[in-house]
Amino acid sequence: QHSFPQLSCLNKDSMLSHVMAVPLLKEAFTIGRSAAVENDFTLDGMGMQPKHCQISHDATGASIESLSLGAVVHVNGHQLAEEGGPQPLHHLDRIVFGPCRLLCLYLTKPLEKEEKVQWTYDAAFRELLTSSHRMQRELMSESRRALLDEMKMVKTVLLEQANVMAVEMCTSVRFQARLVIDDSGLDQSEISVDDLFSMNAARIVVSCVCTDKQVTSTAQANRLQER
Repeated sequence: QHSFPQLSCLNKDSMLSHVMAVPLLKEAFTIGRSAAVENDFTLDGMGMQPKHCQISHDATGASIESLSLGAVVHVNGHQLAEEGGPQPLHHLDRIVFGPCRLLCLYLTKPLEKEEKVQWTYDAAFRELLTSSHRMQRELMSESRRALLDEMKMVKTVLLEQANVMAVEMCTSVRFQARLVIDDSGLDQSEISVDDLFSMNAARIVVSCVCTDKQVTSTAQANRLQER
């Protein structure tokens, strides 16, 4: 018999959803990564902080709050402010802890059949990704975010300017960038993208290509029309 309130864990495999439940037996229930710091529930994963968040219960209801800078917590697709104070929790709220992407339902009572059908892993994860484009970035590891920033800088600052100059000069030269990563770990069926970036060297390769004559002719025609 399950205890309530609880966190009921969702899984991509529907048969495994709600198999693991975390009873919230204390008024102030802490979740974090480090075994050196006392937590009521230890959750490992990149981006998890030693003291990550706390779920509290009192006479007014339930709340959740981020406990430290860098502690990413999403509720119903929206990120909590880091160290921003408690936010209310309600039955069926969807919670994601850090970039480890552990998705849970906050439950105060057993799930109804309709509720179980409505809030699957796919539905909760889709809510997370569609609430804001920023969410995708926040779920990346630091190394992936750094590489994304570098790639964006190359494409928006260097390549766009170089290609605009090439068009103005009516040349058939264009510049493009691609990300190259080594293949260590690709034979592992359950490896994540973050794991691939941590195991392999990644680099941005800028190449110069020649377009066909039609592109050059079009650019020349546009230039003549402007004159």
